[in-house]
Amino acid sequence: MSAVVSSSLFVTAFIYKANNSLLDIASYYICFHSGALLCSIAMGNASRNCSVLTYLRASMLVNALFFLTLYQLQDYLPSIIMPVGLLAGVGAGLYWLPFNVFVAQCGRDGCNQGTRFVEFFSTVTILGSVVTIAVPALVGLSIWCGGAYSTFFLCMLCMFSVACVVSAYLPNDLRISKPNYDVSSMLATLRNDEALWRMSKSFFWSGFSYIGGALTTLGPLVVFRTSSSELLLGMVASCLPLIEMCSSYYARGVKRECYAGILIGSALALLVLTCITLLSLTVLNSIVYAVIYSACVPMLSILFNFYSFKAIETRDALKNNLIEYLVVREMFLALGRISAFCLLFFVASLFTAENSTALQTLLVLLVATMLPMALLLGRVNLKPQ
Repeated sequence: MSAVVSSSLFVTAFIYKANNSLLDIASYYICFHSGALLCSIAMGNASRNCSVLTYLRASMLVNALFFLTLYQLQDYLPSIIMPVGLLAGVGAGLYWLPFNVFVAQCGRDGCNQGTRFVEFFSTVTILGSVVTIAVPALVGLSIWCGGAYSTFFLCMLCMFSVACVVSAYLPNDLRISKPNYDVSSMLATLRNDEALWRMSKSFFWSGFSYIGGALTTLGPLVVFRTSSSELLLGMVASCLPLIEMCSSYYARGVKRECYAGILIGSALALLVLTCITLLSLTVLNSIVYAVIYSACVPMLSILFNFYSFKAIETRDALKNNLIEYLVVREMFLALGRISAFCLLFFVASLFTAENSTALQTLLVLLVATMLPMALLLGRVNLKPQ
């Protein structure tokens, strides 16, 4: 999935470059996250006794189809942006539920062997950062040297096709099995537990703030919008994972009693520095914003994942109904992201394409929403009941 994150930088740039329109970006990602949400709900309902690898293989197939569509129909993208967004969202939705099942199982096994959850998630983040170092720079360089976006789309199509073929030779032993699936009961369980309900609300705010990320949506868009250079976008995107790796490695040594302070401190520091940096939306300031975001957010995301999956070990209701819990988690995250892109659509409609105020205002708002997420998680008590 790190390859998808890397490629999404240039998909975002390609969509924006077509019409220089933030409205196109908002429309695409509203459909993307709607598709992911609907897919997660459908997968939960269909989870009777299905292999995790089957879902992951389906995700790779859909992603291959997505890049085939971009390769064949790139000239018509503005008119098909919504169905293309839905297709990409289905590919992401098919990935995240089985991946979270895998993470929950690995995290649980790791804790049983004495390995801390935070160390586990920091290691996952570091490994993901390693994968995303080389790809953006190579793609940006190829486009800058005269290569077309079609070459990039074709390479991604081949990569996902090969990955799907290789997956046929992987072990197929981890399964999703949930004969008595009931999301409404899980929502009631979360609502009746104060700690879990605070954590659930933090899922929404985490999803809401996600789109301002340095490697997700608006972060790369700001760099590309101020520089109009795929090469600079690729170089910056390749350097940022190194910063994330350092921050993630530091998170491994944070003591449990410091988690709340680290969460709130990182959110506050990110908000203040973002406000200062984005006073003027220049190329340099956009790069500084991306660096600051990459330094602060891994601390937030690792601890966010710690609380999300540690809850499974402290609440039997979550442990016994893992699929429902993971589906509800994805629902809250997706609803937060959809709400944020609806806000982007609204803000962008108030300004002309040349006006930077829309991006500056929205980025500050998105970063500010990390504070309620940090405050909610900082007050979560996950002692066993």
